Amino acid sequence: MTDAALTRGLDLFLVEENTVDAIELETILEDLGHRVVEVAASLGQALDRLEESADEIDGVLLTPRLVGRSARPLVLRLSRLGIPYVVLTDSPHMALRRMGFRAPRLAQHAPPAAVARALRDLTAIAPPRRAGFARL
Repeated sequence: MTDAALTRGLDLFLVEENTVDAIELETILEDLGHRVVEVAASLGQALDRLEESADEIDGVLLTPRLVGRSARPLVLRLSRLGIPYVVLTDSPHMALRRMGFRAPRLAQHAPPAAVARALRDLTAIAPPRRAGFARL
């Protein structure tokens, strides 16, 4: 994807169990010109909302664990749909790979510049799903 698509803004799905962290990240994303179109705090919520909104989502930011459960089922579904994701965690990259997450990583409470870099990484994986871009 081009920087022009990032300038236009992405439609994002935020999956974070901590409400304060979700609000903080949503504010940063909106300040960067993106839209958070869905938010979920549990694996069940995330899977349900993905089912309802998959065609509207350009990418997902998610934590690897949700209320004590692995987010791997969500990641597998995202992979099948061709929707890229970024993992929100302070865990080292290799630890994430051992848990089965193969995606860009964004540290919790990252500054806006780091969030912008993570979104560039996300869009390098797959183009946006709207504005005439083909689905994967």
